[in-house]
Amino acid sequence: MLLNGITGFYDRKEDEPPIMDSKEFKRFCFQIARLIGERVIFFTKPHYPSNYYEVKLSNDLYILLNAHYPYIAFADFVEDSKVNFINDSSLHNACSAAGYQVLTVADLHTPLKIAEKTGQLFVENRNSLNEAEIAQIKNWKPKTVGEVIYNCWD
Repeated sequence: MLLNGITGFYDRKEDEPPIMDSKEFKRFCFQIARLIGERVIFFTKPHYPSNYYEVKLSNDLYILLNAHYPYIAFADFVEDSKVNFINDSSLHNACSAAGYQVLTVADLHTPLKIAEKTGQLFVENRNSLNEAEIAQIKNWKPKTVGEVIYNCWD
């Protein structure tokens, strides 16, 4: 899950991550809301300093999409850098069927394993993070995989 550029940070052109299609995701969110009998209250594109789309539904559930990879998570609380991730089976099935990878609470709460050797930081979870991302992790000290994938770092 910790792919190169997932945080939105990179310092070399070859590390630049892909960008998710905003129009496609917005269209999908309105479609999924109708499917489950809800409305989209707001749709927010990633903006400084967040690295994810934030969609609030009329049932006070949020759909979050990482700006760079098709990773979706659900939450019942999103404020600044605080997110309370939840599982939602109806949304999970609909998002999975559309080709998004839905991350569960267990996935997102996976501890971020960090080691420091000779002054260098290493993320021990399987990853392809670039050097700029490692530097951000050293600075922000996230505790979980979810805090890396959905962040508000500047």
